Amino acid sequence: MIFAGSKLVFYGGIMITQHELNQIIADASSRYQVPEDVLADDRLSTEQKVVVLKQWAYDAKELETAEQENMRGSSHPTMLHRILLAIRSIKSEPRA
Repeated sequence: MIFAGSKLVFYGGIMITQHELNQIIADASSRYQVPEDVLADDRLSTEQKVVVLKQWAYDAKELETAEQENMRGSSHPTMLHRILLAIRSIKSEPRA
């Protein structure tokens, strides 16, 4: 889900341009160090956070698949796992 134009998106009195939102969705890992940073971004609505995290999860899955094909192993939690946990935490929050 990508938004067109450069209009402002208002959420809770905080605004973000459509262009900036598109950039975040297109490459969340360049904007945030960890998925928890998306959760903490007050500029984004809950729905926008889910969109950002789902796209980041897709990108992380693609990267993980490419790394597995090269037989790289890792014993630490993957970024994909952290992203999925962040999405799960949003979905388990009580609705206001």
